[in-house]
Formats: sequence, structure tokens, C-alpha cells
Amino acid sequence: MAKRGAIILSGGRSERFRRSQTTWHDKALVELLGKPLLVHAVENVRNVVDEIVICVNNEKRKAQYSEVLKKHSIKNTKLVIDKKSNHLGGPIVGILTGLLALKTDYCFSLPSDMPLIQPKVIDYMFNSIEDARVVVPMWPNGRLETLNMVLKKNDVLEIAKTLCQLRRPRSDDIIRG
Repeated sequence: MAKRGAIILSGGRSERFRRSQTTWHDKALVELLGKPLLVHAVENVRNVVDEIVICVNNEKRKAQYSEVLKKHSIKNTKLVIDKKSNHLGGPIVGILTGLLALKTDYCFSLPSDMPLIQPKVIDYMFNSIEDARVVVPMWPNGRLETLNMVLKKNDVLEIAKTLCQLRRPRSDDIIRG
């Protein structure tokens, strides 16, 4: 059976999460129902995958998240700092970092601020990949949810590397790749 991994993206600046002129808050650490969003994300994937990696953008965040995971008794989760890639930021760097860190055949990517995604949806997406390189959910209006994807690791790894070289930060470019 193919091995499954999860890439939890948590290296963003939370720009849309705050009002102008207010103090910055890390979305992943905001609590919902008594737990940080990051903990919800881990809990939603842990029974569907073999490995979990959380991608962050700096050492300070890595240390903070390590403490949060310890406090909530979450083990077997790897924290990695985004790979420096051509002075580029954005989701593609986190996805590339996660793909490089995981030893799985397929990977599910999700942002840390999606606490309500259901494990059965993730499992359904993994089961739907068959011969494709990418499985992406689509809203009824045709909009793709490109931060939630199942990726065939080896194929998408090359695409992600190329996109970083081309300075293309958006995750939806993986589909075009």
C-alpha cells in the first residue's frame, strides 16, 4: 500500500487575518473550541496519513509550535523550516519543503487555519488520485481549493522545484505544471 503524508502549511504572515494597524497574531495559534488551529489540523490528518510535517518560515515559529504540540501531547509530527528558494515565499515554498521532508508516495497539503476539514474528505481525496498527479477539490462555482491537494510526491516534487526556480509562489501553478 502506498504511504501517505500530510504537509501542514504554516509559514504565512496572516495578512488577511488582522485589521490594519493591529498587532499581528499567528493564525495557527488562535484557539477554537479550546485548542489552537494547528492542533485541529494535526488531529484531522493523523488518522489518515503515515507521516506529518509542519512547514514554518522561521526558527521562532518552529520553537513555539514545538511547545504547543508538546502541551497537547502530539507526537510523531515533524517541524521543518521552509527551504530557502530563490528569495521566494508563499505556499509553493512550504509545499516544496514538505515534499522534500516526507518519505511518502502521496502527500496531502493543507493550511494550518482549516480546523474543520474532515478526515473522511482527506481519505476520499487520497483514494481518488489513481493515475493523476494532483487531486484538488472544486467548489460548486468552479473555484479550486488549491491549498488542499493530494500530490503524487515524486512527480510534483519536480514541478515544485521548477516553479520555485521560475519564482512562481502560487500553489495553483502546480496544476498548470
